[in-house]
Formats: sequence, C-alpha cells, structure tokens
Amino acid sequence: MKKAAAAALILTLLGTGAFFNVRHLDSLTQHLVCQIEASRVLCEAGDALAARESLQNALDDWNQSENYTHIFLRHSEVDAVSEDFYDLCSCLDGGDTDSAPGLYDKLTARLLSITAMEHLTWKSVF
Repeated sequence: MKKAAAAALILTLLGTGAFFNVRHLDSLTQHLVCQIEASRVLCEAGDALAARESLQNALDDWNQSENYTHIFLRHSEVDAVSEDFYDLCSCLDGGDTDSAPGLYDKLTARLLSITAMEHLTWKSVF
C-alpha cells in the first residue's frame, strides 16, 4: 500500500510540475511575442532604430530567462530562437526593413511552436 501511495504522490508531483511549466512557458512566450510585435509596429512605421531597441528588450528578457529555458527546453530550440533574434537584430541594424517582416514571422512562429509542443494533448500522449 505504501508503494502505491508513493507512486500516486510522485505522479501527482510530476503532473503539477508539468502544469506549472506550461503556465510559465505560456507567460514567457506571450510576453516575448508582445515585445516582438511592438518592435514590428515600429519597424513598419519606418523607425528601425526604435524597433531595434524594442527588439533588444525582448532579447534581453529571453537571455535573462536562460535559467529556465536551458533546463526545460531543448537546447536546439533555445539556440534556434537565439539565432532568430540575432538575425532580426542584424537586419534592423543594417536598416534592411524589407526582409524584416519575414524574420519577425519566423521568430514569432518558432516561439509559438515551442509553446505548442510543450502543451499536453491527446495526440502527444497516444
């Protein structure tokens, strides 16, 4: 009976941990996407310098969350998001606002994809 209770406790703790992990990732992603969208609006308005500053804020937040991301996310995904951030920063630094929309889309899609992969669905269980 003690083994069954211990197993139930462990399963409960794992489920609770997974729930809070997904909530934190959703919050982080939502925050970053909002900052990226603010940068996109500035870029579309023709203010590449302000767009770069806004994007830098999002990048700083991404880098500050590395204690979480480097533990709970795959390293290849963390590297890909970081690379997308720096590609977009380079684009804005060079004043190339023509290719920026695609890079904004790529970065946002990658962040949302990571979040979607972490959500529990019937398809991911069975």
